[in-house]
Amino acid sequence: MAFFTQATPEERRLKMYIYGQHGTGKTVTSLHMPNPAVIDLDGGTNFYAESFKFYRLRTTDVDKVFQAVDELIKDPGEFKTLVIDSFTKFWELLQEKHLKKLRVKKGNAQYILQPNDYRVIKSDLKSFINKLLALDMNIVATAQIKNLYSQDTTEFMKI
Repeated sequence: MAFFTQATPEERRLKMYIYGQHGTGKTVTSLHMPNPAVIDLDGGTNFYAESFKFYRLRTTDVDKVFQAVDELIKDPGEFKTLVIDSFTKFWELLQEKHLKKLRVKKGNAQYILQPNDYRVIKSDLKSFINKLLALDMNIVATAQIKNLYSQDTTEFMKI
């Protein structure tokens, strides 16, 4: 019976993406997860320190986010959950980072992202998502729904 071993239960890890409008409870829901470490990119956790026990990295630096995830891959410590609050802000910051680099590289302060520029940005995003999936932790990413406005000219700025 050298080919068979006793089956043992494994801890399950949840990978969850919560999206919705501002103020619908995405952050509160994520803070209910066990032992959360939160990467707070838009100040969503500012009001919850009295109600929940969690650790937080408050940043708008994409490189720090990558470093924090790398650190958790090496040693998650007591953390059972990683919360990215919000993934929408992470995507915006990642685009900004690449846009700044391209403006310097091209010597044009007015440069705007072109379709080909998104290949590198999407590659960085995919790398980040793969790192999140590699973590032996629950992952919760929150995201905000952007308002869609009516295209009817008689309904200016109507959501």
